[in-house]
Amino acid sequence: MQLARRAIDYYSQTGNYLKINQSKIPVTLKEKRGCFVTLTINKKLRGCIGYLEGQNELWQDIEHNAVSAGFEDPRFQPLSQKEIPLITIEISILSQPQLVKQHLNDELLTYLKNNRPGVIVKQDFRQATYLPQVWEDIPDPVEFLTNLCHKAGLPDETWKEGTTEIYTYEAEYFKEK
Repeated sequence: MQLARRAIDYYSQTGNYLKINQSKIPVTLKEKRGCFVTLTINKKLRGCIGYLEGQNELWQDIEHNAVSAGFEDPRFQPLSQKEIPLITIEISILSQPQLVKQHLNDELLTYLKNNRPGVIVKQDFRQATYLPQVWEDIPDPVEFLTNLCHKAGLPDETWKEGTTEIYTYEAEYFKEK
């Protein structure tokens, strides 16, 4: 969490990434894992960028995603100096996404309702994901999958088709207080 906060602060002042003493990086942050950094202001989304699978060591992806969420999320203007102290940072560390082999609609909906995992829908070159935390805002599995298809630029009910790949994953997440 400190790394993400420091990266955003430093980038806002210099336009550069931090210079990290890698010998001080804990071993757990040297793994390659998917991660997202989500920024909110007063519980409203202000930026969210991440990778479903690790691109670099976790500490590098956290730093990069924090800066990208604050300054490069195409849905928002870059953070202003005034906004930086107002943001709340949340980091989600993902498990390896698993393809749902047989997604018979009733079984899939029951599984999602009971487990509330992160979900990826993918068809051809289009894909989108919702982190597990999105279940707090969209608790109905049908609505969840419909919105996720829409987010991917797919027809809303594409998730019902056998040609759509659906993946699930778990996430550990940490949020500033």
